[in-house]
Amino acid sequence: VEGGQSNSNSNIATTISLKDYKIPIHPEVKETLIKQLLPLHDGRDDAAAEHMNEILEALKIPPSISICRVNLVENTREEAIKKTQQYFETNWDTKDTVKVLVRPNTDWPDVIEIKVTPSKSSSEEESSTKQYNYYDCAIPISDGKNNKLLFKEWQQRDDCRWPMTHRVIIVDRFCSEAVLRGSHVFVGGILCADTGIQSNEVVAVYGYVREKNKPTRGTPMYDYLEKKYSPPCLFLGMGRTHCAR
Repeated sequence: VEGGQSNSNSNIATTISLKDYKIPIHPEVKETLIKQLLPLHDGRDDAAAEHMNEILEALKIPPSISICRVNLVENTREEAIKKTQQYFETNWDTKDTVKVLVRPNTDWPDVIEIKVTPSKSSSEEESSTKQYNYYDCAIPISDGKNNKLLFKEWQQRDDCRWPMTHRVIIVDRFCSEAVLRGSHVFVGGILCADTGIQSNEVVAVYGYVREKNKPTRGTPMYDYLEKKYSPPCLFLGMGRTHCAR
């Protein structure tokens, strides 16, 4: 993924949701792929093109199942399943919101699957409180209770649609992909960050998905907005810091 589209001026370092992000693909490549789909739709170009668009949209949504190959020299598959399940039960701090099931793959003897699903209580809570989905948002939505304006005098930040209630970190493309698959953010993947970030602070995490014209690692948000980097950054979700900036 190397770019995106936004209704905003392309020279403004703004934000965009995963829902509004469009995966760029070379026209000739897209045309070739659409032709491969024609037999599935009785040769109708419009149906094949719509099918292609649905595939591109699906590529933005992380799968719920991760596939892992087991080194059978070191462990049996059963041992690997037990150890992996114990790891998630011991180390994950999201037990109240998601359930993790580690199971054997039915087709390959050295492969296990890690399936993540919302917990029943989490699903009920989200349906009752109508919590928003990060996929639809470009900035965090304030709950009106605990979120206060941190940047009252920073009009440019507000104009560019960056969070005013949370400090921000921006990570590179590879880190963005890892986060969407469930990884934590490590220092090596961070490109920019607001000044004043403290340990145990809730921050908004964004992905800079273009490899070219990347900001220098360690760039503060003020300089990032001043230099007007593009394209827009993808809002990946919220995170809690484990160290100060």
